[in-house]
Amino acid sequence: MPTVFAGLDRPSAANNGFVFSPPDTTLGKSPNRVLEGANSALRLSTTVGAILDTKDLNTFFGASTTNGLLFDPKVYFDRLGPNPRFYVVALQRIGIDDTTSTNDVSRIWVAVSRSGDPASLASTNWCRYNIDGRRNVGTLNSSWADYPEIGVGSDSFLFATNQFRFTDSNFFTFSVVRVWNKTIASDNAASCPSIPRFRFQPSPTLGHFSTFTLQPAQQYTAPSSFPGTANPAYLVSTTRGTGNAYHVWRVRNVASGSPTMEGLTLTGRSYGIPPPSPQPGNSIFIERAIIECSRYPGSVTRWSGSSRPVATSRREQRTSRAQCAEGEREPEFLWGSERDLIGDAVVGLRR
Repeated sequence: MPTVFAGLDRPSAANNGFVFSPPDTTLGKSPNRVLEGANSALRLSTTVGAILDTKDLNTFFGASTTNGLLFDPKVYFDRLGPNPRFYVVALQRIGIDDTTSTNDVSRIWVAVSRSGDPASLASTNWCRYNIDGRRNVGTLNSSWADYPEIGVGSDSFLFATNQFRFTDSNFFTFSVVRVWNKTIASDNAASCPSIPRFRFQPSPTLGHFSTFTLQPAQQYTAPSSFPGTANPAYLVSTTRGTGNAYHVWRVRNVASGSPTMEGLTLTGRSYGIPPPSPQPGNSIFIERAIIECSRYPGSVTRWSGSSRPVATSRREQRTSRAQCAEGEREPEFLWGSERDLIGDAVVGLRR
């Protein structure tokens, strides 16, 4: 029987008194630790549910709230390589939807555990970094980083973002892939190293939705090398909306110091945005339940089964929150899963 225990709830995931929606819950599991991330906090537990530490994201990263509260955490435990490590990525930004460029801030915060089973979330157990998430600064397309996705190859740690204009936060500009030398990043037990970093923009075309939300593969076994290609790492994406094109991307030769990225497009079965999904005992569709207010204080809005809720735009989320009247509340969903070393799944779901 799998071990089941409660994860973060909305009060414990608050950051400086603010509760985000949706929670964007994510999990990573090492042999002896479970790390849960949510908007906007982290919790480290043992694999039987004993809580070791809980910190909001700003406190964990040592990030001042002057530039905003951190959001969109991603957590991953990498078991591929000589130094298994937890990786955490979160975002920070201010200055959107105005024409004042002097207050435009976008930071990407990255943390790497200094062992496979960190004792706590204290800074002594982690190496923490932050980089500028802005692109095209000084132009109309000056943008901030959103929707982080993370993964690994044999010697690479990858995180991809979608970039949106500061002046119009719904205007997609480009996708960007950042690649770090994982071999160096994970060799951090004695001290926190300076890490070689590389950046790719797969498409030069503004608003090109065929290169939208690239997901790095989370490799559990080493991808094969071959002549001219050492330790490749892969990413996948689809064209936003409907289509039958599947895009596969490859980053190779990271250890050489001069990696390259290329892609190809495959065609296959057609896909599209999933239709609204009803949930048992309730007329509210699952994806709307994530962003809408529950009209009855104390009521339970829920879903069951294996379907994960469908994400919506940040503009919709902000608008829905603004429309919540006094006495109404948003549903309190937290979801995450991670496969462990023997194939069992850890799942957190809280109201």
